Amino acid sequence: MVENYAGLEIPPICPECQNMLRPNVILFGEMIPGRKLIKFAEELQRGFDIVFVVGTTCGFPHIQGPILKAKERGMLTVEINPDETWASDKVDFSIRDTANNALNKIWALYNADMPYPKG
Repeated sequence: MVENYAGLEIPPICPECQNMLRPNVILFGEMIPGRKLIKFAEELQRGFDIVFVVGTTCGFPHIQGPILKAKERGMLTVEINPDETWASDKVDFSIRDTANNALNKIWALYNADMPYPKG
């Protein structure tokens, strides 16, 4: 596991096995793997509190579907993206910022046990 990617070459290489490191995210142009969609459906059935959509234009049905399903079930939805997207007027909160900035601020508020900012 790599703690900090800042000093790694592009593409980053694992210092232990020398293979290219890949983040556990869906990259642009990739389909969501079937097992992840199955896992999402299972978790949706069990229920959860919030859905975050981070850094995607939401231009594909396999991304739009989970947002719409969560909204249908009354779950809180949050979009984080510097630009307006398909989801911007469909989610409960649309945050115009980079993923890094927004998630760090959210995490800091969570850890500070402060009330969430309004608006």
